[in-house]
Amino acid sequence: MISEKINISLDHPIMKGHMVFGEAVLPGLAYIDLIYQVFQEHGYVYNELELKHVTIYQPLTVSETAAIILTIQCSDSGDGKWLISLSGQKQQGDELSDNIQYATAEMVKRDAVTFDETIDFGDVKQSGRSLNLDDMYNRCLDHDLVHSGMMKSNGRLYETEGGMLAELSCEEGKDFFLFHPALLDASGIGASGLLSETNRLHLPLYYESFTAADRLQSECTARIAASGVRQEKELTTMTIEYFSRSGQKVAELKNITGKAVRLEEDANTAEQNQQAATEPESTDEKDIILFLKKLLADKLGQPWETLDVLAGYYELGLDSSSLLEIVQDISKKTGADLAPTLLFEYTNIKELAAFLKKTVSFECAERAAEPSRSEAEAPDAPEHHKNTGDIAIIGMAGRYPKAKSVEEFWENLKAGTDCITEVPKSRWDWQTYKNVTSPSGKTVSKWGGFIDDADCFDPQFFRISPREAETMDPQERLFLETCWETIEDAGYTPETLGNKGEKQHPIGVFAGVMHKDYSLIGVEQLSETDPFPVSLNYAQIANRVSYYCDFHGPSIAVDTVCSSSLTAVHLAIESIRRGECEAALAGGVNLSLHPAKYLSYGSVGMHSSDGRCRTFGEGGDGYVSGEGVGAVLLKPLEKAEQDGDRIYAVIKGSAVNHVGKVSGITVPSPAAQAEVIKACLKKAGISPRTVSYVEAHGTGTSLGDPIEIEGLSKAFSQGTQDQQFCSIGSVKSNIGHAESAAGISGLTKAALQLHHKTLVKSLHSAELNPYLKFEGSPFYVQQQTAPWKQPAAEENGKVTHYPRRAGLSSFGASGSNAHIILEEYIQPEQKAPAPENDAAKLIPLSARNKDRLLAYAEKLARSLSEKTVLSELAYTLQTGREAMEERAVFLVNDTRDLKEKLNDFVKGNENIPGLWRGQAELPELSEPAPETDDPRRLAELWAEGKTVDWNKLYGSYKPRKTSVPTYPFAKERYWIPQQKKQEKSPSGTVLHPLLQENTSDFSQHASRLFLREMNFSYLTMSSTDKKYCRVSPIWKWPQRRSKRPLP
Repeated sequence: MISEKINISLDHPIMKGHMVFGEAVLPGLAYIDLIYQVFQEHGYVYNELELKHVTIYQPLTVSETAAIILTIQCSDSGDGKWLISLSGQKQQGDELSDNIQYATAEMVKRDAVTFDETIDFGDVKQSGRSLNLDDMYNRCLDHDLVHSGMMKSNGRLYETEGGMLAELSCEEGKDFFLFHPALLDASGIGASGLLSETNRLHLPLYYESFTAADRLQSECTARIAASGVRQEKELTTMTIEYFSRSGQKVAELKNITGKAVRLEEDANTAEQNQQAATEPESTDEKDIILFLKKLLADKLGQPWETLDVLAGYYELGLDSSSLLEIVQDISKKTGADLAPTLLFEYTNIKELAAFLKKTVSFECAERAAEPSRSEAEAPDAPEHHKNTGDIAIIGMAGRYPKAKSVEEFWENLKAGTDCITEVPKSRWDWQTYKNVTSPSGKTVSKWGGFIDDADCFDPQFFRISPREAETMDPQERLFLETCWETIEDAGYTPETLGNKGEKQHPIGVFAGVMHKDYSLIGVEQLSETDPFPVSLNYAQIANRVSYYCDFHGPSIAVDTVCSSSLTAVHLAIESIRRGECEAALAGGVNLSLHPAKYLSYGSVGMHSSDGRCRTFGEGGDGYVSGEGVGAVLLKPLEKAEQDGDRIYAVIKGSAVNHVGKVSGITVPSPAAQAEVIKACLKKAGISPRTVSYVEAHGTGTSLGDPIEIEGLSKAFSQGTQDQQFCSIGSVKSNIGHAESAAGISGLTKAALQLHHKTLVKSLHSAELNPYLKFEGSPFYVQQQTAPWKQPAAEENGKVTHYPRRAGLSSFGASGSNAHIILEEYIQPEQKAPAPENDAAKLIPLSARNKDRLLAYAEKLARSLSEKTVLSELAYTLQTGREAMEERAVFLVNDTRDLKEKLNDFVKGNENIPGLWRGQAELPELSEPAPETDDPRRLAELWAEGKTVDWNKLYGSYKPRKTSVPTYPFAKERYWIPQQKKQEKSPSGTVLHPLLQENTSDFSQHASRLFLREMNFSYLTMSSTDKKYCRVSPIWKWPQRRSKRPLP
């Protein structure tokens, strides 16, 4: 980063000698010398540089009382190119104004500039008529443009057949400049003699490039070819060539564009507009016009409906600076490379729309226009069509190694816990493969990050039979439970989230997944005599959630291998923004259930030798496989605030791409990684300098980590050259690489860090990878858990504070990349919580059966603390939980009272003052409770199965939703059964096709019959005499209490 500050006051001879309408104005061509001088100060040679794309947003002016502190920042974007920003603050006494953008440019390193052309001035001077330069300066005086002192050159203009020559000299100040502003300015004034309209003042707005083989310090001759002069409405464009006195070409200024200064009397567009009004508009053009009207309305701060498409931009109230900014906005939205002067060529909305229709792919603009068109054509269009901005994370749940919940996951992260263990015996015996090695000599890994109870499920909760539960992939089962927990964590039920009254609100489900280990186990158990249905596809992992919750939005399983779950989140965000769904569940799941994955990855040496993911650390030779399941509930930020949702973090933008064709399908590309990050920053409208944490993909390999840092550095260098301002880490150092769940684990970590304003330690990086050069990059490894301080950066001498922001990367092993940018949620000041009062609160709890109800009460009791706000707890449990069969409701005065009653209830005591117990046989068919103001009567009605509209207790001033424990699912093992040969009696003979085991004793004759097809665990048949036998199901089917059909 090259950065210089210059104090420009009225005492500066350049400013004093160039007055426009009585104001001291820096000449537009003076930026050339200014920028080259900065580069010369830093060791660069002017004739090995090319200045390009200089855009002047507004004049730099000073007065007797106000100077300008000008900052010139040159950011190295790589490949020998610098992005240049010239901005400043107006200084009056001790006061500084806000930052003002004056100009931008690019500087490019190139081979030494040379020009071969020479001309004979003698012949030219004799063949044409001439004019003294002073005559042109006098014309400038007529337009209140005054040149004097150092800014006034001497010279003569010569008209030629092909254009004009300007012989120029200026001795004053020649030793101070590389390219004297007076000579450059005079060449432009001389060129104005070629214009058909000479009664208007033209000021520089843009020039394409400037190159020089020699200095222009005291004298030169400028040539302007008439064929290169173009005039279009208010714009003039020309190229000026500079020659030494000997006739050798020494410099060239290409395509300098000037704009005619608008005077108050220049309002002669009415006739043109009247003519344009007769031209018909196509449907596509209407879309573009609507897009442009909205864009201009944002700049003007007025309704877009009031803008006249035939009025000139200045008549609408815009200025030159705004027009240049609007071109940049259009370029960003369309991806087109548009000339900065575009709006000066097409001077009203209708003209511009016609040009853009012919030259630009305008899909983005059409999408931006669609909401308003929908409103006009269909007043009852759903509100979700308006969602185009930030996305809020309003719910979150997950299970990770050594963490049964997001809360435990956060505690492990804060403590810096390494959650890697040996492969549990319940998965497979790793010692079976201890002698299997890769070609490089690595043994098959015995390490991993494993979640607890991967084989367990609560089928009764979801109305699923035991037989079907056995056939379901555990990844499907766990994702289903996790999505339910996510919905509850947000304070909703599936019904309140997706179906509000008669109006249906589509909810999407997006799941990242890549392995099907359970199918491998199922195949091993297949037999001809007892076939078992094997789960063969991923679709049901997402579809099952939509089915059970009755959601009607998109339901998609995503496999981009390691980037699957973050890609799923990206697709969910885009689906919300497109109006396909109003909210979405997004996440991923990954389980290691079969040794095949370890054998496959181990055969090519992918796994770490010592069972550690050494992200950015020395000695990393592979990654560690980890498990995980996680989900987030996403909703447009505006809607989330409107609904009073609790917000963990805000997603500002997301992007995905693919590396394309590289040297191998598993070879990462730093260029592609940089591109997806730059695209995400651009979509989010965020400078990389404001990002203060990156949750890296960080697999912990000696080559992969340097490639990732290279890509990140390349992306960040587009906006800053500052070093080591951004913390970086990876959750893989704690739990391993969760593969298809890696993205959701990283997103959960990043969101929790923002929510708690804490940066947690990235493990195994005390000694950094020697191939990483963090000192010259924007990054440093987060090696200690610490408060996340409010980020700040100094810009132009002023310290600016930013929200906490985090980037999150996930890179698929076969080339699919994803990146997301998060920002902390800052609660609006006007959103005050409902006041806490001393009135007793009703705390309702319900579950599928009594066992789960007791477990829920115990779980809630453990969660209570001094920080618990009782009114928020009560409101969340009342409105954010589905009312189930077994019910208990507590009337309590404070948190301590609630905890005592919960603990008594867990111990089996139901004779507790302020406790009502009951059952609802069919909760879905419950009748509404009669209205009452008596909380005791209300508790009694709800406990016996009535439906209560809890919101009526609060009116318009409702408590906030808060974090409350989610449903305690039963932990019952459901697994592919071990296939057996046909059972025989101890004597070796088959008893009977229906009687596989003799269980008789001295009191009775009994046999055991296995009937898998009947969805019962087993039946016992017994007989004490010959008159009868009893068939008794050991596993009792729950009563049918749902409107959903049983499987």
